[in-house]
Amino acid sequence: YLNYSDIDQSRRKKLQPRDHPGGGHNAAGSSLFRKKLSRITPEDWSQDPYLVCVMLSIAQLQERLLQPSPQITAYTPRLLMTHFADSDFIYLYESRVTSKLLRMLNNPTTAISEDWPTIEPRKIPFKPYENFKQRLMHELLSTPDKPLRCGSSVADAHVDALVGTAVKRQHETKEEDRRILRRKL
Repeated sequence: YLNYSDIDQSRRKKLQPRDHPGGGHNAAGSSLFRKKLSRITPEDWSQDPYLVCVMLSIAQLQERLLQPSPQITAYTPRLLMTHFADSDFIYLYESRVTSKLLRMLNNPTTAISEDWPTIEPRKIPFKPYENFKQRLMHELLSTPDKPLRCGSSVADAHVDALVGTAVKRQHETKEEDRRILRRKL
């Protein structure tokens, strides 16, 4: 999960001008800050090139966690993102990153003709709130080549198994508490 405000704040922090040496306002630095910020900030936040870097890093993490093997030819990074200006939707970004591309990133001197991944965005409405969790899980479990159909028993079973109902752990009885305290002492 990523909140787009974090990306925006990081950019601003990186480009923020230093204070004037005399302690006053740095007008020249502020002007340069606005110019640089406008150059690297996309008009449409949902099409930010920075998202490619995030998706590639997720794919690299998946590769590391799954231990690269010849059977795995591609990874599917997914990113949930919100934006402060859009309180109606959460965005799910999905991509398919090949193992060849990840190897190329590990060894940049290797020249291979590999296409860069295409990022597919999906908007998921927050409302109705009652079934948001199930709709979100449904979107996370489905893939472009194997979509789960809402209402199908298989899709509902997958979502129900993963979502489930959370139950709090039962509080230990006083007798168990005493045993634990005695062990600690």
